[in-house]
Amino acid sequence: MKNIFKTFTLIAVSLPLVFLQGCSKEYGPDKIPNFPKMDVAPVPKFTVDASADLVIQQPENFKGKFTLDLYFPEDARTLPKSADISVAKNRDYTNIKKLKSGITSFPVTIEITGADLASLFGIEVADIVPGNRFEIRADFTMEDGTVIPGFVDLNNGETANTASSDINGWPDSKTNVVYNAVCPLEIEAFLGDKTVDDPFFWEGSYPVTVTLEGEDVLVVTGINETPGVSMKIKIDFKSFIATVTKRVLDPAPWFFSYTNLYAEGSGNVDACNGVITMDLKWGVDQGGFGNGTFILKP
Repeated sequence: MKNIFKTFTLIAVSLPLVFLQGCSKEYGPDKIPNFPKMDVAPVPKFTVDASADLVIQQPENFKGKFTLDLYFPEDARTLPKSADISVAKNRDYTNIKKLKSGITSFPVTIEITGADLASLFGIEVADIVPGNRFEIRADFTMEDGTVIPGFVDLNNGETANTASSDINGWPDSKTNVVYNAVCPLEIEAFLGDKTVDDPFFWEGSYPVTVTLEGEDVLVVTGINETPGVSMKIKIDFKSFIATVTKRVLDPAPWFFSYTNLYAEGSGNVDACNGVITMDLKWGVDQGGFGNGTFILKP
């Protein structure tokens, strides 16, 4: 967008027509040679208790709480014999620890403390420092003894197999829990003259001024290098989530003939480095531009 002569498409509506020639009604898995047998498996559904801690600010006082349920609790074919709760630290999937084993009824509510996490990985609570990441998933054992793991070591631990018991993208699905260790959030550190990195929409970096509205809303002025255009970012001190609610930023943006430019989205607050990284969706009355990264930094 910084280069107003760049060509892009606001709305792309594609209605492809696929013509299959030479097809008959003889189709389906039983008509395809060597078609693999499809098995079914349980899918976990985690719910984080918002009344407990959502991030680890003071490890010695951290108390998290979550519930594990089954996404298809009525499907007898996918009911496990038991479930275990596994934890990985800092994405090291070669060193998986068991938090709880032998769960046989669902839903089940589980509490976890900083001391629990430290004990699992053989460290002191004081050794849990900002930047540490603890990821929780579910392993299922079926009646026939088959194990459906939450984590699978691939590429020597560099990646986890998210096709195990981790099926993302379904409505209301949450197949893991992540607790990040963070620095204390001092909102005053985000005020003053700052910089926006916007490689997606504005395709560049530019200076902005940040002020505070109330106790938890940052007002970022100078959006898209336009004086007077501001964006409001609401900060959640409990979850360290930053949110931009959909609102008109600029009724008449100077580029092209668009009207009512808006943005919406959310992201994470890095209190240690004074950085807010969000995924924002941009649009105007005439259509949407899509979504991409938006970073507020010192």
